Amino acid sequence: MIGVPPHLYVRRSDIDRLEALIMQLPQEARVELQLLDGSVLRGTVSMHPSRELFRHADGTSGSNGGVRLDDRLHPEQAHYLWIDRIASVTRLGRA
Repeated sequence: MIGVPPHLYVRRSDIDRLEALIMQLPQEARVELQLLDGSVLRGTVSMHPSRELFRHADGTSGSNGGVRLDDRLHPEQAHYLWIDRIASVTRLGRA
């Protein structure tokens, strides 16, 4: 991910949610991601994401993380998104 995510989290419950989502995204997993905005992405996790600490320009700091999802139908296209945008993860079968 490039830059700082728009939302940073410091509450334990929010961090636990991020970590639970991250655990469902191991490297090379084929997944369907339901996003909070209702959209759906399907693809392969290129690298297991991790929770990171970020700092906004105003000095506030908190956690978030990013994931790269390689699009299954369009391999030349990758999706980069912040973990907090994910509502749910569904593991898909093998190719």
